[in-house]
Amino acid sequence: MSPAAVGDFLYKEVEKMWTKEIFGTQFLIIMECFIGYSFLGWCVESLYMSFCNRKWTNRGFIFGPFCPIYGFGAVIGNFLMHPLSDHLIALYLTSAIGATVFEYLVGILMEHYLHEVWWDYTEKPFNYKGIICLESTLAWGFYGIIVIRYLNTKMVATAEIIPADIARRLCILVAIYYLMDFLYHLIEAMGYDMKALRHKAALKAMDKAGGAYGYVKNSAGHAYDHVKNSADHARGRVKSAYEHWVEFCEKWI
Repeated sequence: MSPAAVGDFLYKEVEKMWTKEIFGTQFLIIMECFIGYSFLGWCVESLYMSFCNRKWTNRGFIFGPFCPIYGFGAVIGNFLMHPLSDHLIALYLTSAIGATVFEYLVGILMEHYLHEVWWDYTEKPFNYKGIICLESTLAWGFYGIIVIRYLNTKMVATAEIIPADIARRLCILVAIYYLMDFLYHLIEAMGYDMKALRHKAALKAMDKAGGAYGYVKNSAGHAYDHVKNSADHARGRVKSAYEHWVEFCEKWI
């Protein structure tokens, strides 16, 4: 298969991916909603924590304005709990319990693999291991009602307004940016100091440059010594020949 044919095949497969439906919703729309909910979650979380701390607090894990746990929670929650949208109490209880379980599982996995959790409820009353607390559980129920009954239809309608070509490019750009940013902070969270790594890389480059400089310096030094020794040897022979000539002249002339 020629490179052109491979490229054409991959392009068609990617196009199919965007238009593929999951539970009756196109994958492109799901991606747009994920980005939208991640941004809205960052706004709510950052504003709330800024109010509590009385100073601006960025609650995003990455540099950009995203809290992906809200994006995942909202998208998955809509798929699972949309049938309860007309049953207010059931929707509230299911959202509160489901989101709390989801938050706890994410916290446990982070604690196990990253040895830290990116939020801390230890100062909140009725908390468990600082990962979940009663206050957040009650809030999750209201968030579920707002998202599923009122916000999701507007979010999907807004996503459908955006032309497909623009939406695809936007999703790809955000995904690349998010992935790079996420990996950077993930490496930091796993215990690697990025500044130290950059410093180490710079030192390694300097060592290589220093090694090359040392090689050139040593080579030049050896060449200089060789020339100097040759010159000294030639000067000694000239001096010896001159002394013999003087001795010959004094003796015979």
